[in-house]
Amino acid sequence: MKNQHCFDAASATLTHFSKEELQDYVNEVLTKAKSYDELRSQRAVSKAIEDVNQEKLQSFFEDAVVTQNNIQKFDALADTLKNKHIDLRSIVAQRYTNLANNLPVHQKSAQQRLFKALFQSMSDEELGFLLNKDNDISIARALDGKAAPELAQKLAKQIKNYIEVRNPELIISNALRLREVNKDRFIRAIHDQGLIIQGGRSAGNRFRNLFKKADEKAALLKSSKQRWITFIKSNLDLEKTFSTNNALEIDKHLSRIFDNITTGKSEIFTRSVVANDREAVQKKAHMFFYWKDHESFLNYSREYGKGNLFQALVGDLNGSANRIGTAELLGDSPLSSYNDLRKIQQEKDPKSGLWFNNTENMLKQALQQDQTAVSPTLGAFGANIRSLGAIARLSTIVLRSLPDASYMASFAQRWGNQYFKSLAYTLSHTFDAFADEERKFIAKQFKLLADSHLGYMARFSDLSNGTELIHKVTTSFFRANLLESFDKGNRHSLMHIVAKGLYEQRNHSWNALKTETRFQLEKYGLTKKEWDLLRTKNQQKLFTTANVDAVTDEELKTLYGETKPFYDMRNDLHRKVYSIFSTAADNAVLVPDIWTKAFMYYGTRPGTITGEALRMVMQFKGFAINFADKILIHGYQDARNTQMRLRWGLALVAGTLPLSYLSNYFDNLAHGKSMPLFSHMNRQEKIDYAMDLVQPNLGIFIQVFDPKHQDKNLLQNLFSSPSVNFLSSVAALGSSAVTLNPKKAAKNIKNMAKNIAPIDTLPVIGPYFNQLLGEQSYLEPGQKRYYGK
Repeated sequence: MKNQHCFDAASATLTHFSKEELQDYVNEVLTKAKSYDELRSQRAVSKAIEDVNQEKLQSFFEDAVVTQNNIQKFDALADTLKNKHIDLRSIVAQRYTNLANNLPVHQKSAQQRLFKALFQSMSDEELGFLLNKDNDISIARALDGKAAPELAQKLAKQIKNYIEVRNPELIISNALRLREVNKDRFIRAIHDQGLIIQGGRSAGNRFRNLFKKADEKAALLKSSKQRWITFIKSNLDLEKTFSTNNALEIDKHLSRIFDNITTGKSEIFTRSVVANDREAVQKKAHMFFYWKDHESFLNYSREYGKGNLFQALVGDLNGSANRIGTAELLGDSPLSSYNDLRKIQQEKDPKSGLWFNNTENMLKQALQQDQTAVSPTLGAFGANIRSLGAIARLSTIVLRSLPDASYMASFAQRWGNQYFKSLAYTLSHTFDAFADEERKFIAKQFKLLADSHLGYMARFSDLSNGTELIHKVTTSFFRANLLESFDKGNRHSLMHIVAKGLYEQRNHSWNALKTETRFQLEKYGLTKKEWDLLRTKNQQKLFTTANVDAVTDEELKTLYGETKPFYDMRNDLHRKVYSIFSTAADNAVLVPDIWTKAFMYYGTRPGTITGEALRMVMQFKGFAINFADKILIHGYQDARNTQMRLRWGLALVAGTLPLSYLSNYFDNLAHGKSMPLFSHMNRQEKIDYAMDLVQPNLGIFIQVFDPKHQDKNLLQNLFSSPSVNFLSSVAALGSSAVTLNPKKAAKNIKNMAKNIAPIDTLPVIGPYFNQLLGEQSYLEPGQKRYYGK
């Protein structure tokens, strides 16, 4: 009773603490007291109270500093939004203005800094050792200070160095508190939602088969939860992680974590979903898993995570960069900041509810809130079908992508470079051929931009939730048909053209720069003083981010004075220059960005009926939407008068036409056909053919303007895709089986196969497949078949 009376008295006095908070405080004190080897009993408790109180005081001051930083960041964004010709969408996504101070650019810049710390100095031998998952255990042992091979020791040192770079980046951005730096010493666990639901990688189908019936899903989830809790407890330092030895409390924590992961709410410990609840965010954002050692972390990753150390490192790098970039721009409560900025947007230039809804979908994409599949099984099924559909349709994608060089030259022209010179340079280095020292320097400096994982497939559809096997199949296929090297060569070419063009104007003052060049630099926020400093720091006869690295600390202080913290000086300058080349890489290979994804998927999540339906319908259409946005609309905006627009349009058409004709010629030849004859076409066919040659990237959307497609099948044609056609064939096969129609069933089986396998699209071989199947491919007017008759 006496103890209860004391607790009640304390509770009445400390009215601003909840009982849960008081219990957490007691647990912290008791855990701290147990850690003192030289103290016992009340002396240990008294010492623990003193130390915990000191930590709480430090925490209070750190939170006050973070709050001050949040206010400064918000004030800067509010001032930008009020006084510049931008809107809220230009802060959330990279649009036409504010190109170096938006959320995606902050995240990409942070990703580049972390990538540089982890992979830039890694030799090919070391990278090969890391990629081999059989070496994971040796590297984990080296990280734990145990005996390991020399290569494992070197990699362990690099990984530790990466964490030494990552944590200060997190702290300075306010994504991590200073007091937490020694708590966050491991690679973060990247949880595979599907594996957690099915009971782990080792359980596989054997565990799921115990619960086959639909009404047993709840039993499967319950058994999976217990299996996961038991497994992770065996690998965690429970007392350090949860500040308690109470088994019931630990199980309760882990049960909530399981629910959060499997419902897609967050990674581990959730942040508040209430946009303005900053206090809830602070309470839930600062908990960490303490693994017993790196081998324990690896055990968990193999069973419930990425499966190998390399993928775990990539996942940690991407997740940390996302947090750093977000906190740099919006503070540690991005949703709260967004809501406050939304009010300013309404005061400046009121927008409709639909506009804000679309902008919020972009924010969700940037914060990676829409990436986790609600139903991993459905998400994997949809992604796998889209992957196979991409393979079925894109065997000759490199031949059909030859006109890409024309819009790359168009982007270079917007920077003041000569269009046809840029076009010739790009074509001469197709597949990254004839690499000289300058191109090798570009490749090393921007390795992350050129080697974007899945970039050569993500340009066509959302494949992020597919299974490991299908991922390996699609990766191997697109490497075999040379698309990976084709895209890498294009990225290197465009970045090199921009870097060389800026270098060639190194002797020009700000006012003497080409009008186009100065206009572009201003869009990225570069000023006269910054240009005058950076143009003297060129490396390898190129203007790149290496120029920023060559700037001394004293020069930075002279440049900016006391206007910003020293750390921000270099980061801000680096981000401005890096964003130039990031944008160039995005224009060289048109991968759907967050604006395109928000438009196509309308905020739906993978693993839902609506989300998967939209992703299937929009397969291949993101490329056309991106082309219209980045190449046509942005190119037109950059041409600021009639003369410039005329020159831009004529150059783009003149460069596209011959390449488009050549692309069609090679593609037809690869499928055993001659070119169609213009003289054999009617008036409408000539218009369609000419439009396809002028703008081949707009694809199916041109059908809207074609009278012969403006019938009851227009919407069906517009929204069709290989994955949609595959599902239609499956439904038709079921119907034909019910009606006992073997001919129709055989036809539907052929259609199914064609939509998920490259039967009739493989060059040279495809026509013979068709011949064996007794089918003839469509011939356009005047077209002849050379082989595969």
